[in-house]
Amino acid sequence: MGDKIKKRDWLIILLLLILLFASIFIGFFYKQECKTRDCFIKAMFECKKASFVSAQQNITWQYIIKGSVDSDCLINVKSLDVNLDSETSKKLEDKEMDCYIPKKIAGSFMPEAKIEYCHGMLKEALQDLIIEKMHIYIMQNIGQFNKTII
Repeated sequence: MGDKIKKRDWLIILLLLILLFASIFIGFFYKQECKTRDCFIKAMFECKKASFVSAQQNITWQYIIKGSVDSDCLINVKSLDVNLDSETSKKLEDKEMDCYIPKKIAGSFMPEAKIEYCHGMLKEALQDLIIEKMHIYIMQNIGQFNKTII
């Protein structure tokens, strides 16, 4: 009878260990893979771990919701494939940024739409492109600016 109790105790301990490892895996490593934008937006609203790949216009974005940090939702954004001119593509491709979006507004926009919440090499590359385009626009229209001033 002593052997049966020991075997049963070991079986219970083994099952508890399996449950412990499964819950650790789900809690720390599992993330939902969203196939649709609606699924990902819902995950952002709830700040639940999820991933989503979205091909928009000329850029394919990868989003990974990493979870809550204080009152923010941490979302990693990476540019996977950029189909613009070769110079712009080289500047943006495979760059990433972490976005700390306040939970109360998470899900109301895609992270790259408001880069003021983000930090990283992708944000810097996007800002450089904006500055370059503004510079080109000003240089092309400097004559019109002078006419309006005079």
